[in-house]
Amino acid sequence: MSIFSYQYHTLLTTYRMTNRENRLNILLIDDEIEACDNLRNILTTYVEPDINILGVAHDTKQAEILINETRPDAIFLDIEMPDENAFQFLKHIMPVNFEIIFVTAYDNFAIKAFKLNAVDYILKPISIDELSDAVAKLKQKLSIKQLLRSNENDIEVLKQIANKERQHKIALRTFNHIEMVDFKDIYFIEANGSYCRFCFKKNGADEEATISNTIAEYEELFPSDIFFRIHLRIFANLIRQNMHNTSLELITLHEEMDLVSNYLKLEKLRYKELLNYEICIDEKTDINDIMIPPLLIQPLVENSIKHGLFPRKSLDNFISIHIYEQDNVLTIMVKDNGIGLTEAKSKTAPEHKSFGLENIRKRIHHASVIQNREITLQIKEKTDEHGLQWTVVMIEIELPANN
Repeated sequence: MSIFSYQYHTLLTTYRMTNRENRLNILLIDDEIEACDNLRNILTTYVEPDINILGVAHDTKQAEILINETRPDAIFLDIEMPDENAFQFLKHIMPVNFEIIFVTAYDNFAIKAFKLNAVDYILKPISIDELSDAVAKLKQKLSIKQLLRSNENDIEVLKQIANKERQHKIALRTFNHIEMVDFKDIYFIEANGSYCRFCFKKNGADEEATISNTIAEYEELFPSDIFFRIHLRIFANLIRQNMHNTSLELITLHEEMDLVSNYLKLEKLRYKELLNYEICIDEKTDINDIMIPPLLIQPLVENSIKHGLFPRKSLDNFISIHIYEQDNVLTIMVKDNGIGLTEAKSKTAPEHKSFGLENIRKRIHHASVIQNREITLQIKEKTDEHGLQWTVVMIEIELPANN
């Protein structure tokens, strides 16, 4: 168990031991009397027998009075009610000092609910399992809030706990139900006007859902360390270029570098300040005239970023691509200040080796034999005049005499 895990477990255990006599103090707010009775029955019979229901309100005026009088830990709130809906009500009683679990027959307000940092969003008719999960999340969230108030000496650990407990699922409202999807199971989200398409994994199978909301409405809910937004034009160009280039035996150096440039733009969007790069092409090198095998440079750049720079996670991560021609030899040098060859090898799974440098070597050998010209690959580590360590990959390609 890590130090953080141990501190997290100890703090929560301490809280639960000293507060085990405490009960959840809640209010039920729904304009339908029968709905409140049903929710009360499920909560006290099947979910949390010791829950303390402080009161029941059937309109927002009653609810506001009860909230001010009882100061609940949480409210179970319907959305459509007389006079004003739940969101209008919450807006006019701001700031909100309690947790919220929405319980509603309407499935089209889930995004709004989670933007308010709601604990959960439950659809009627109520599922006992879903309600149990919601109450468990509520108790966990209240535990952390109590810890933040009572353990000032452990504030840094508690900040980490709070981050650990952030929202990890998103509600996708399809045409007939709400799908709760874990962020880690989402492959990508594609914008399409006022709709967006989610592609995700569910029970081991690939699924997709078209949602009648714009991607902008969802975007602020996405954790920035998991999702990044790409410009469709750049992505489409990258796919198109890759398909075109791999269908040919030779492409121009310009075409290969255009692919590399688009690839680096996407990676920059993904890694942000953790990736810095430069491309230097000698002005005497005619990139429109020189022909090279496809996918010669881009895989080297990808390898440097994924296995060299990314594991380092440093703001001064840097990769440079330097290309020049001399004496009918084209030199392509890819240099990075990542973790280095030895450490990179120790961190790379054996099954990925064939997709790295070994695969590039095979491609170079094949191209050299087929095209009857010398193409060499060298990889080394070097220290510059400032004492900085670099991994350098150099490809030299023999060019026709008339180049």
